[in-house]
Amino acid sequence: MDYIDGMPWIESGDDLPLCNQEYSIYPSSVFTSIPCKAMTEDGRIIQAVYVYGVSNAINNDGSRCIWEGWAEKTGDADDYTCVDNVLLYKSINVLRWHYNKGVQMPTQNSFAKMVAIENYKKIASKHIDSHPSEWPLVQDDGTINRL
Repeated sequence: MDYIDGMPWIESGDDLPLCNQEYSIYPSSVFTSIPCKAMTEDGRIIQAVYVYGVSNAINNDGSRCIWEGWAEKTGDADDYTCVDNVLLYKSINVLRWHYNKGVQMPTQNSFAKMVAIENYKKIASKHIDSHPSEWPLVQDDGTINRL
């Protein structure tokens, strides 16, 4: 595994940054990740954000427009005009990425895993007194041990 600034790279095909920063709500709901370091296919190391957007208006066929991809972040810390490139279908190809050193954020996969475990624990806690042997124990790492 390669490291830069003491942080391991994550392959883009394996996982993506969590898009938790609101960019716009209307006419489309668009969210970005916090800035991270990314390596492009041409070997450049850049600051980038991952963008995910869904149109609020429904198309004639019942579908919605979806935008998803990477945008190079340049300029001031609050300047997210780079998102427009993804909305115009001009995203960049990022091979691997990592959050900046010191940032403690989940990735999309780890966040989905955390939500699934929390939902399971909520359901299990309602029934643990009446059916303790039927409910497996969920460990913090996501593994399940049956009683």
